[in-house]
Amino acid sequence: DGVTFIGANPNTVLELLNTKQVEWAQSFAPAQYAQAKTIPHASVYEWSGATGSYRVMQFNLDRPNIKEKKFREALARSINRDDLLQFEENLAVPQYGFYTNGSKWRFDNAEKYNFDMAKAKQLLTDAGYKLDGAVLKDSTGKAVKIDVLWPTTSAPRGKIATYAQQQWKQLGIDAVVTGMEFNAFVDRYQRQRDFDVAMGSFSAGLDPDGVTTQIQTGGSQNANGYTNKRVDELLPQGAKEQDDAKRKTIYDEIQKVVMDDLPNYYMITLKNFTAFDKKVKDIVPLKGGDILRQNNLQVIDWWLES
Repeated sequence: DGVTFIGANPNTVLELLNTKQVEWAQSFAPAQYAQAKTIPHASVYEWSGATGSYRVMQFNLDRPNIKEKKFREALARSINRDDLLQFEENLAVPQYGFYTNGSKWRFDNAEKYNFDMAKAKQLLTDAGYKLDGAVLKDSTGKAVKIDVLWPTTSAPRGKIATYAQQQWKQLGIDAVVTGMEFNAFVDRYQRQRDFDVAMGSFSAGLDPDGVTTQIQTGGSQNANGYTNKRVDELLPQGAKEQDDAKRKTIYDEIQKVVMDDLPNYYMITLKNFTAFDKKVKDIVPLKGGDILRQNNLQVIDWWLES
């Protein structure tokens, strides 16, 4: 017995399962998930593990307004993570830090910046902003305007950006949303750093050190210019520590410091999903996003009912 892979267009792979040409539709579009659930001879699995992709709102800390912590917090608290699930076909769960909910490295006592529109408005008032009719103005009387970038290769991120635009309008903020071809998006937000807010997406691994490039001073994915001396001290310690308990303590502190600083607003984790013919038995999705390779090689326990 074995697993034979057949090359197929992602848009047609589910039809191969539906017509019993294959026993496993490994990967298909989220928009097809509801269709997969209607196949009578199929079992559809979804899970949120330690690995997976997640959506994050990145702030350019060198920009006016954005560089102020209270302003960033107001932007974050006007976003309801539960509202964002619809943009991912509800195949997502809220995420509150740079580790997914399924990660053993997650620290639950860091600030989550939950939705609170009233508090968002108060934060802006406390920071010296004033509403002039429906327009928010800074301490110099200038209307507040921010630019929001997203890659057109990711329709869900475009929908999140538009949602944020409408939420921030309630604060009196004029958010200009711009969709860009992927390479142009990466060039503008990572290389040129010409943005106020960018709708980013990253993939989480099992090792906690994977986040280093996002939060270390000068990190390759640290497009927002975040820098914190304590974080830079702790990251090398966490990378070389061999004891998991001691390592967890180090990364807990890193999470608390970073979340207090709020250089990024972490939004949602995308669920993993797949579909098998019901004849395939003993499938138990675990922590990995790749059900074939990252689930303790459980593939060797699968069997096909005759």
